[in-house]
Amino acid sequence: RFMMNSPIEDRRAAMIPFVQFGIDKVHMMKLGNTWPPGGGHQPGHLLVLAFTAVMLDMEDTKQTLREATFFHGSTNFVTNVTGELTLWGVNNAWATEESYWNYIMTDSGNRSNKDPYGYIDGGRAPDGSYQLITAQSHKGEILATHLMPELKNAWNMEEWNRIQNYVDRWVLHGLWTLPDPYAPYNGHMESYGVDFGPDPAHPGEGIRGRGRYPEAHGTFRDQGRARSRFVAALWDRYRAEVPEAHTQGPFAVVIHPQEGSTVRNIQDFQSTAFGIHGISRVQFFIDGDLVGTASSPVLDEDPSRFGYSFSSRDYADGVYTLSVVATDRKGNRFDSAPVEVEFKNR
Repeated sequence: RFMMNSPIEDRRAAMIPFVQFGIDKVHMMKLGNTWPPGGGHQPGHLLVLAFTAVMLDMEDTKQTLREATFFHGSTNFVTNVTGELTLWGVNNAWATEESYWNYIMTDSGNRSNKDPYGYIDGGRAPDGSYQLITAQSHKGEILATHLMPELKNAWNMEEWNRIQNYVDRWVLHGLWTLPDPYAPYNGHMESYGVDFGPDPAHPGEGIRGRGRYPEAHGTFRDQGRARSRFVAALWDRYRAEVPEAHTQGPFAVVIHPQEGSTVRNIQDFQSTAFGIHGISRVQFFIDGDLVGTASSPVLDEDPSRFGYSFSSRDYADGVYTLSVVATDRKGNRFDSAPVEVEFKNR
């Protein structure tokens, strides 16, 4: 709002208190405040501090912020198993496999625990929980850094890159629950460690299954508490035009069939693909050979899901590698990680 082309008098009434608020926060940080969660989450503080430090050229504060790892963006997000995507979930010593499943089963404990296996958003994903409460705050702060890049000089860039990755995904796709090779809670706590939960034979892994929340993949797209139409309009207008955005490619992953599954007869080959410049096409490959192309999504309610149907009967039984290549409207492309499946028709 401070950057809008309007008389300075229209902005001064907000700008002066905002900077004073930032000065107060800088002093609080120097006294040791780190804005930890406590009966909730604490997103949004970093932007006020960074703006004040930049506008008043407070070099010591900028350096502190560049090194800080205690803000919400550093403590409540993790990288997925392939290192390509940011997932929601508290990452600390208490976010264990046991505490994750305890909340899923009992509805008690920390509802923001990360997925201990690194595949999906944390907590009981379809509930949204604190993820919905905080998502729009991060969208707003990342938008501000795109419009005023100098703010990044008072930001931990590892955190910034992680949250930009998350926000782009949240706006374009929503909740992330696929691919997921593990079994869901079946409503019977006595089945823990037998039909779902930790796999006793493979420590650190879950019991294999259809996925914990496959039906929730792509829901809540760009939703969240306190969603601002003003922020949304600026995001839609400028996100794809900020410096270096023209070379930022899309992201794609095979979501069906999943790694290690058995494919019989006619099968849907599906991918999630999204990018800030939109998707012009998704190409589907079996053992490196192009078998089909999709230029429009499968579902109107999930604009990031693309699919192609094929028959495994056209192939000899055996193990095959599936992959996709997504291309955006500027010609940037992304090659997905390969997925191995077994064709077995006989």
